[in-house]
Amino acid sequence: MGRRLWLVLWTVFVLLGHLLFDANTLYQQALSQQSGAYALSERRLTDRVVLVVLDSWALRTLADDRLMPKLYARQKGGASGVLWAPRQTGTIQGILTLGTGMAPSGLAAIGLMSSARFEGWTIFDDVAARGENVSFHGGPAWLPLFGDRGKGHFRETGHGPNFRDEDVEGLAHSRQALLSEHPPTLSVVHITETDVAAHQYGTERPEYAAVLKFWDDALDDYLQQVLKPGTTVIITADHGNDVNGSHGGSEPIYRKVPVVFLGQGIDRDNHIEMNAADMPATIAVLLGIRAPGAAVAMPAVHALQLTMVERGRVALISYAHSLLNRAALKDRPDLLAKVQGAFPSRTDDPKFRWLTDHHVKDMLPRLQSTFRELEEHVGFVRVVNTVDWVFVVMTFVLAVLMLWSVAPAAAALRPPLWAGTTALCAALLGIELLFGLRITHADAMKGLIRGGAQTAVLPLVLVAGGGLSLAVLAWRKRALGWQLAREQRFLLVVLGYLLTSVLYPVNMVGLIVAMLLAAWLWQNPLPSTWRWRWLLCALVVLTAGTKVWSILGESAPRRMAVGAALALAVSALMLHWRASLKLGWWWAALVLALLMLPFSCFNLLGLATQAQLMVATAVSVGAGVWAYRLCGRDRWLIWPLLPTLWFWWWGVSQPWGLYLALLAGGGLAAAAYVMAAPVGNTRHVRLLVSTLCMLMTLSLPMHVPSVLGFVLVTLAFFQWQPLLVQRWPAVAMAAVVLVAARYGLFDVYGYADSPAQVYQLKHLDLAAAYLGDESRSIHGAVLMVVLKIWLAGVVLMLAAGLFKPWRGWLDDVMAVAAVLVLLQIGQAAVRASLAFAERSHQYDFAAFSMLVHTGVLILGMLAYGPLRRLRLMQTPPAVSP
Repeated sequence: MGRRLWLVLWTVFVLLGHLLFDANTLYQQALSQQSGAYALSERRLTDRVVLVVLDSWALRTLADDRLMPKLYARQKGGASGVLWAPRQTGTIQGILTLGTGMAPSGLAAIGLMSSARFEGWTIFDDVAARGENVSFHGGPAWLPLFGDRGKGHFRETGHGPNFRDEDVEGLAHSRQALLSEHPPTLSVVHITETDVAAHQYGTERPEYAAVLKFWDDALDDYLQQVLKPGTTVIITADHGNDVNGSHGGSEPIYRKVPVVFLGQGIDRDNHIEMNAADMPATIAVLLGIRAPGAAVAMPAVHALQLTMVERGRVALISYAHSLLNRAALKDRPDLLAKVQGAFPSRTDDPKFRWLTDHHVKDMLPRLQSTFRELEEHVGFVRVVNTVDWVFVVMTFVLAVLMLWSVAPAAAALRPPLWAGTTALCAALLGIELLFGLRITHADAMKGLIRGGAQTAVLPLVLVAGGGLSLAVLAWRKRALGWQLAREQRFLLVVLGYLLTSVLYPVNMVGLIVAMLLAAWLWQNPLPSTWRWRWLLCALVVLTAGTKVWSILGESAPRRMAVGAALALAVSALMLHWRASLKLGWWWAALVLALLMLPFSCFNLLGLATQAQLMVATAVSVGAGVWAYRLCGRDRWLIWPLLPTLWFWWWGVSQPWGLYLALLAGGGLAAAAYVMAAPVGNTRHVRLLVSTLCMLMTLSLPMHVPSVLGFVLVTLAFFQWQPLLVQRWPAVAMAAVVLVAARYGLFDVYGYADSPAQVYQLKHLDLAAAYLGDESRSIHGAVLMVVLKIWLAGVVLMLAAGLFKPWRGWLDDVMAVAAVLVLLQIGQAAVRASLAFAERSHQYDFAAFSMLVHTGVLILGMLAYGPLRRLRLMQTPPAVSP
């Protein structure tokens, strides 16, 4: 265990060192770009600008007059069209781009966890430098990022249900400021309830439509009062969403949002298309202030009341600063030639006084077309970094070394017979090449799938030919293949997990069900003919799954639905053959499917918040009573549930309710452990129930049935009592179950790679203002994130160690689980290393993914260590529950 611990600590050291190195490099690059503000226009078009941001507001909601009729009708009185949000479609990323004109750097993912002051120059600084005021109203991040540039802000605390109370108050505060004797020159209003409603209901349900109707009425009333001569109002969004209310992807459905310009200085009835990065430059033209020189932006000149010559002049100045003078193009002569080809050859007058209407009409479309074509090549672009690839190699080497510490892997990879090591490295390299192709050619693959028969004929023929050749070779060498498969079942499970994580043929729910099914088949051996049928069925499921995934698109809830349906089908087959259902644990697969479908993140039943709370309470109380009756009517299995129920029903509205509930839960867990008899499984079961209740306290009530489902499935698997000869395949399968259950929680709660989810504590933040801190410091929330990940590990490990046959094997199970997580870190590192040039925007999620997986690894060790010291993972129980 000591050697393994040192390997893990070394890996953590390498990972954190790599992240700090890359973060420092990106930070220095970002600082080097914070300069060069420049003037775009010589005259001011309006006295004040109000930017209204509706969080998570998709373009389709304003496509007709059904959802927001009043705002739809107002479009004709101004300019409107499409605004493209940044590729990283999250609130922080959208706010940073709208406020600074620059797409977030690689630090933005980690910056989400701090919301610290933005140190660079912004248009807010120029307004303040003129002695005029800037104010911010509502929203979780504008004030921490830019608030010190102005005064008279409205600080949102997050205590109102779904933020509506405070969103309405923020709108009223902005109205009052604008109607005062000294209105702010530039103000921002951020409405959050639209995002909360999209996540809670999806965008197709009446509840979401009702929220949009409410804000349509509220904004119309607001505009009637503040839209006076001298005032310009811009209404847009930080990002869009899909029909499930999710966001985070870079597809058009997430990036295309409405933008509406109204009031002073706006040209009527013009259709526009712009980027979020263009917003500060556009506001700069309206207010006659400077634009940020580091931004790659062109103002939306067609929305503004400018003469044709003024439009051309503004476009040329922004074009020159954004592209022509950009240092990134000096080493790209091909791109520089394109930039210079669209720019007028006459450059003797930097203010372009020679322009005429004829020049502008001929030049402007070409200028804008070239700008949109090249803007992504000259923004914040990462380059290939040798340190990234060194870290990738080190991570996989450490994973192999950790694998080497396990007996069967050591036997297969022993020196001086390096055949096994060579084969393993070749398999790892082949899988990673597939992963690299998936990342670098994702768009081409999707286009191939959706491009129709004519486009796909040649590639499909090549793929089919290659697959047929491999099938023929495998058939001829089947005897050798079966022998190797039997001898190296342990390594095959590890490589199968890695391959699954690369190609995503099934999600974590499907992977757990596959392991549960394998354990069941091992306990209930079938005739050889049935084994072939099962193998054929599995191939069909995986093949169909890859096609189904492409049809479902990037929607996690839909993919989860497919995985849960697979779980349901497998459970039905298991019950059909009447397998041994000892203690009811094998029913867990069916319970998981039935509970996850209606009550997890996609909430197919469409329950309201109060109904979700009632269902979660009923399920939790039912589970508690079941455990109470199963374990000898031990009252200590009921008490830990009380703080959780108190928090759900009453404590959630109190600033310190969560802390009090967790403190009470921790106290009850300690008391239950101390007062339990040191024999049998009493202490073990009490700790399992107590920590599970604390985990439920930190979970949204809607997700509690899914949490219980994952615990039940873990118990179901570890109830399997493998023979001694089955030890190492069983160890590998058990590691897959634990890791998949941990990531399964992420899949239910949101993407493990997405910083926007913050392990679902964002919902607690909405209810309790970052856990009671009115300054909106994120430190309390980060602490609860860490506690939640640690508790998830403790719960799963306690479930694994509840059964006697596994007690002596858990050290090996945890070592293999560490290998699987190291492989996940390696996958994230590969994605981060490939995030350069046109894929630079992918670095944020890859960096955050490395951070999340590292947290899982560290906190997993910190969860297993204390349990091992308490001898809960080693001492065989006297009585099995």
